Amino acid sequence: MQAILAISNNGVIGVGNKLPWHSPEELKHFKDYTAGKTLVAGTNTVKSLPFKLPNRKLVQFGNSEHHKYADDVVFSREALFIKYPTAIVICGAATINSMIDAINYFVITHIDKTIIEKDAVFFDLSFLNNNWKLVKEYRIADDAIVKEYCRGK
Repeated sequence: MQAILAISNNGVIGVGNKLPWHSPEELKHFKDYTAGKTLVAGTNTVKSLPFKLPNRKLVQFGNSEHHKYADDVVFSREALFIKYPTAIVICGAATINSMIDAINYFVITHIDKTIIEKDAVFFDLSFLNNNWKLVKEYRIADDAIVKEYCRGK
């Protein structure tokens, strides 16, 4: 599995179930990278979407009621890995952390902003120091650099 996320200088990935920045370049990168693919998101992420993501299959992972934007709901990790082994996990922190051992490729957009909000959701990237290798790095905007990491290569 893969995962894709954007993160601020201080490790924030969201505030109030929304992105805490406006970056058309980052949104375009996400759209281009995930086009035609199957995405996995936790219930809160699915509920936070402003519309159904075009040209993508969205799988809701969790024990909640099927949301109108989800194409499928999967309740167990094992079923998810069997049914959608090449899916891309999209934020939030709880969903990514629950699947970290099954993710072998990360696409992380580093947004050059520091977010100070009481409802900020943080994600710790320190796991990348253990058996992960930076395989690609490119700038998509003045304030955004994408880094792609592969596990154990």
